[in-house]
Amino acid sequence: MNSYKDLSILKFQEIHNAILISEGNEIREAYNVLSVITEVSVETYKAMKYKDFQKECEKIAWLSDAPLPDKYVNEFECQGEKFTIVQHATDWTTEQFISMSTLTKSKEQIVNNIHLILATLTKGCDTMTEHNRRSALFQNHLSIEVAYPTAFFFAQFLATLSQTSQFSSHVKRKLKSAKAIGKSKKMPNGSQESGVGIIR
Repeated sequence: MNSYKDLSILKFQEIHNAILISEGNEIREAYNVLSVITEVSVETYKAMKYKDFQKECEKIAWLSDAPLPDKYVNEFECQGEKFTIVQHATDWTTEQFISMSTLTKSKEQIVNNIHLILATLTKGCDTMTEHNRRSALFQNHLSIEVAYPTAFFFAQFLATLSQTSQFSSHVKRKLKSAKAIGKSKKMPNGSQESGVGIIR
């Protein structure tokens, strides 16, 4: 295992979470990630002589050096099955929009939801049973080289869409508020000239 191509979604998620629980300590991060990659217990690495541990760390050096995969795909194969991504949001069903919004709402959870995001995005995933089957299939057998760029492309797209929608709502609220303030400034027995603070 020396490239992202060799990592399943599940293994990538385990590495991601191993890094998070290390709380920024590089040595702790190294033995937590090593344990995920090699399936050797953390306790074994803790008890190891440091010079031997450093040699073991060479097994995961590629994780720091290799860039994250960035090749977006429209179609992919997993365990002999072919899947197609519903690329255009205009072709998504209402349920797909709801699911994608929920799965990408917290950026901290996107990595842990990659398999669910991909299952949601694939054509023909019309029932919860099929969604569960596909998400489990992808998590255990699909390379993160395929999954990562595709899932994050749509996560970023939805984040941008959400910001645009929120901004639009914000503008509408401000306009409504401004109109209300304008009305409240009118005197009962007078009229206010538009744009001028003079009561006649």
